[in-house]
Amino acid sequence: MELHRATAKISIAEELEKAEEEHFKNCPDAEFSIRLASVFVDGILAYLAVTGLHSICGALDLHLAHITQSSLGQQIPKMTALFLEKRAAHIALSIELTLKIMFFYLYFVASTAFSGGTPGKLLLGIRVVNRNTGKKLTTQKALLRLVIAVGSTLVSCGIIYLIIPFSDRKRAFHDELTHTVVKQVFGVK
Repeated sequence: MELHRATAKISIAEELEKAEEEHFKNCPDAEFSIRLASVFVDGILAYLAVTGLHSICGALDLHLAHITQSSLGQQIPKMTALFLEKRAAHIALSIELTLKIMFFYLYFVASTAFSGGTPGKLLLGIRVVNRNTGKKLTTQKALLRLVIAVGSTLVSCGIIYLIIPFSDRKRAFHDELTHTVVKQVFGVK
């Protein structure tokens, strides 16, 4: 009986995934203006998160720089406390850099792979899907799409995005190369 239930759950999940893929394939491509708006929303959200990480790591730097004077400094060996004090800026900077890399990976790659878009895209009702199948992107394809987008933006100084509204398919260079499309699934029209 339990084996039958598990099989039924899997088939229901598979059916829902297929229905979602069909829905995404039939949705209209997202307009340039809504895609641009999602870039601004993502920029604001990412800025707030990175600023918060910077503030937290700055506080960590200050704490480590004066650790021998704190109650924690009295509980750890004197040599360890002195080591932490002398290298406080390096430790805090390393932690900050690691956290920022993790944040950018989770924000831009993992969210696109697992949810179909960055938080800015999701808030505005657009999703990034495979152009041929309508499926969500794999983590590797989401990472490749991001690397191509950043690379082409840096090489062209952002001019490459000005081509999108005038192209036939209204797709970005990184979408063409990775066979992805941004669909408007609901929301602002």
